[in-house]
Amino acid sequence: MPSRPPSWLVITTSLGLLAFIAVVITMVWDDLGGPLEARRAEAVRNLALVAGGIVALIIAVWRSRAAQDQVRVNERERLDRRFYTGVSLLSEKETVSRLAGIRMLGQLAKLEPKLFRDDVILVLCEFACNPTAIDKSDVEAAGVLPRFSIDDSKDADDGDRRAVINASRREEIEKAIKVVSDCNTAATAEHPDTQLELNLPGLALHDAKLEKVNLSGADLRGAWLVGVDFSNANLSGTKLASARLISAKLKGADLTDADLTRTVLSLANLQDAQLADADLSYAELDGAAMLGVQIDNSIFTGALFSRSGVATPDSERAGEALDEVTATGLTQATIDQMVATDANPPRLTGVLDAETGEPLEWRGKMLPP
Repeated sequence: MPSRPPSWLVITTSLGLLAFIAVVITMVWDDLGGPLEARRAEAVRNLALVAGGIVALIIAVWRSRAAQDQVRVNERERLDRRFYTGVSLLSEKETVSRLAGIRMLGQLAKLEPKLFRDDVILVLCEFACNPTAIDKSDVEAAGVLPRFSIDDSKDADDGDRRAVINASRREEIEKAIKVVSDCNTAATAEHPDTQLELNLPGLALHDAKLEKVNLSGADLRGAWLVGVDFSNANLSGTKLASARLISAKLKGADLTDADLTRTVLSLANLQDAQLADADLSYAELDGAAMLGVQIDNSIFTGALFSRSGVATPDSERAGEALDEVTATGLTQATIDQMVATDANPPRLTGVLDAETGEPLEWRGKMLPP
């Protein structure tokens, strides 16, 4: 049912009719009783029919607009139902149902990005961080899923334990992150300065296949990403401080040809990680553990390996003074494989060779001007 005509339509129509009637009366007033009475009466009738047609046309246009508005309302309600159905599917027991929910949310984000992109990213980031702690009542009550907090971690083994548990959901987590990646890519393609909120703290997963994902600017603090394939990924500007990218039991994370510009890797464990041809320009690597890291022609222009006045997690908890932190596990041979501009080489103050104990010096390859 169309809604009642708006007041502006009623007033405009009324004024138009009054003006039209006044013109007609003025035209025929003097000759109503004359010999041209019949022809004037016919003219008045025709003008009245025209006026009626105009009014009918105005009302028809209004009814059409009201119908279109109702169609848009119905379509929005349909899309909203589809969104909440997709969210609810993430709490189902069957893998196929959860994958269907992820696919449905991804389609909505692509179809109506202005309406659903931010909400889809929020839900899928939360799902990726804590896929096993899902309660359907929580979804129905809040429309969102519970998320792991890095403050929940009680000990160093917590991330590894969660990664092992999450292994049963590896395919789902991978697909959820790839949908988030697609949303990030689409948003930056529309507006290059766009910065979406990709909140993935505490993400825990072993051996995930996340090559070519775009997680630029993401919050991955405290993530446990053992052996994850991030080759050709865009991780520029991500916060990976204290992230574990390797375990002594598994192969290192693959960051080959990845974009790690301005990435925060302070205190991160990069042991045995593959960094060949990666771009770590202006990355923060102070305090990072880099024993056995594989570097071949990686760019380290302006990278920070040493910094004073940075608190370690232990000193933060104890309220102690800030400590100087430097990257560890590096050798002169590793440094010599790095690439940087002569005007802005990496900062190595206080960083010692893991084999000889001597201070490391920048003697890497120079980028062409």
